[in-house]
Amino acid sequence: MDRKPVVSLASFYPGGWMEDHKHFFRKVIDVSVGISGSVVLAIPIWFLIAALGTQWGFWDWQTGLEQMTHVWGMRLVATGLVLVVLTFLIIAA
Repeated sequence: MDRKPVVSLASFYPGGWMEDHKHFFRKVIDVSVGISGSVVLAIPIWFLIAALGTQWGFWDWQTGLEQMTHVWGMRLVATGLVLVVLTFLIIAA
C-alpha cells in the first residue's frame, strides 16, 4: 500500500508556495513589527504621563494611579506582550 502524505514538504522548498508569497509575508512581518514596536515604545510614555499628570495636578491621584496605571496601563502592557509574542511567532514561521 502506498500512502501519500497529507502535507507535502516539497511545497516548503524553494520554488514552492512560500517562495511565491514571500512579498506578502515580508509585508505582514513589517507591519507586525511596526505595530508591536510602537506599542512597546508607548508603554513607558503612558506611565510617565500618568505619573507626571498626577504630580502636576492635571488630574487627581485616583485617576492617575487607579485608572491610568492599574486599569489602562495593565491592558496596554498585556496588549504589548501579546503583540510581541505574535510577532515572534510570525517571524519564526
